[in-house]
Amino acid sequence: MKKSRYLSVTLITLISVSVIFFSFTFFQQYDNERNILRKTKIFYQVIQHIMDDYVDEVDVERLINKAIEAMMEEIDPHSNYLPPQNFERMSEMFLGYEGIGVQFRMINGKPTVMHVLKDGPSERAGIQLGDRIIGADGKDLVGLAQDDIPPILKGPRGTRVKVMIERPGTENPIPVTITRGRAIQESVRYYYMIDDKTGYIKLDTFSRTTGSEIQRAIKILESRGMEKLVFDLRQNTGGLLSQAIEVADQFMKGGKKIVETRGRIPSANNVYKSSESPADFTEAMIVIVDENSASASEVVSGALQDMDRALIVGKNTFGKGLMQNQIQFEDRSALVLTTGRWYTPLGRLIQKEYDNKSRAEYQRDARNDSLNTMRDLDEDRPSYKTPSGRIVYGGGGIRPDVELDATDFVNGDVFWLENFSAPQPIFLYAQEFSIKHKNRWKDYSDFMMNYNFDKTEQQKFIDYYKTATAGAEGQVKALYDRAIENMGDIGIYFKARVAEFLWGDEARIRVLTKDDNVLKKSLTHFEKAESLIKNR
Repeated sequence: MKKSRYLSVTLITLISVSVIFFSFTFFQQYDNERNILRKTKIFYQVIQHIMDDYVDEVDVERLINKAIEAMMEEIDPHSNYLPPQNFERMSEMFLGYEGIGVQFRMINGKPTVMHVLKDGPSERAGIQLGDRIIGADGKDLVGLAQDDIPPILKGPRGTRVKVMIERPGTENPIPVTITRGRAIQESVRYYYMIDDKTGYIKLDTFSRTTGSEIQRAIKILESRGMEKLVFDLRQNTGGLLSQAIEVADQFMKGGKKIVETRGRIPSANNVYKSSESPADFTEAMIVIVDENSASASEVVSGALQDMDRALIVGKNTFGKGLMQNQIQFEDRSALVLTTGRWYTPLGRLIQKEYDNKSRAEYQRDARNDSLNTMRDLDEDRPSYKTPSGRIVYGGGGIRPDVELDATDFVNGDVFWLENFSAPQPIFLYAQEFSIKHKNRWKDYSDFMMNYNFDKTEQQKFIDYYKTATAGAEGQVKALYDRAIENMGDIGIYFKARVAEFLWGDEARIRVLTKDDNVLKKSLTHFEKAESLIKNR
């Protein structure tokens, strides 16, 4: 027993001496780390004194979170510390979750279904666009905060939740039992043939299934006769780098560089190339981008432009070219930390300048730069030559080959309304209108040909809008009023929502793109896109 204790003490002593020796040599070599430990100790002591001695009780956890947030403000604008709930929400957006498979928004205090995931649990149970989920397993959901509702509706795959549905046009709530399952947000909600030869794909985000969704859409459109493609990346703020690489790969020859990452640590330095397998689509294509096309969208559009694979049309993209690693902590919060920068195949840095700017200034300036014409800035931007000899520009974001001016994005580019709070009255009015007039048209073609959002319809909507927003004030009211000033956009968006209520998702996007000035202008440039294919 004594011998065992002696050996244990000796072993502990040796380990302690080794640790002390290592610590001594380590900190001898790295004074900076020693200073960090000293400052960390002081920080802890400050927190301890606030807890013990401050005149009032304070939420110390909140103070610590604020300190971390302030620290993140001192580095780049895309590194962030995310509380558990925020990190979970971000992960679910790109990786999916287990639940009922709907997107909802609180409208008039009720969780209102804005989208039902295709082939998801709710679609199988009969949940419809515009349904209000007013109860779940006996719990009243009306009036709850939006963030309080997902934990009630989510749950392990195979478990059931009984919801109460309030559906406009029916008198009493409808009980519906939903068997929870894996719910993954579709990246490609819209694709169809514009004409006999031209396909159209709208990509909303880069999530876990984006590559396979694009591949499926291409196959279906080719079976319908597609010989050229419009690939729409407007309002696509990015997502998973792996899926950006997979998407670009489907349009490029084997062995071509797609993107390069460069950073301070060795693991951040990588070159990603297209696979040796044949491309899924090799014909002429146009990629549409705008000021909100960012991150993974810029990886794809930059690669296709550099390799003379596609003609880029629209506005200068946002310029988000930083690679983040996600480090999750024991409380399920996470550090999203920039470890590298993204470069196009020709070596163009995608990231816009952010030094000496607050995060708010950076966001504002990035979008303003994209909204303004970039041609006057060409002399200040580095230039590069593509394999065919075309000039493309660096300096942040992807500069389109065909740059459309601001007037092209007015009364036609209505995708800005998608993420805008103003659609609530439009959505509700479209729902009421579609119920009232569901037998007015025999089919979608009849509706498109014979319904117009004319002066009479506009006035009806304005009257409805005034009633619906009577209690709104401040910023919310200003946003609503901004939407009303763009009655042309309202008319297209309203018609699209009515079509969606009556005939589904594809009908909606067909309306949105039918009078889309940006799409119309893009289609006039296919000769240039075809010349790229011939000259490669």
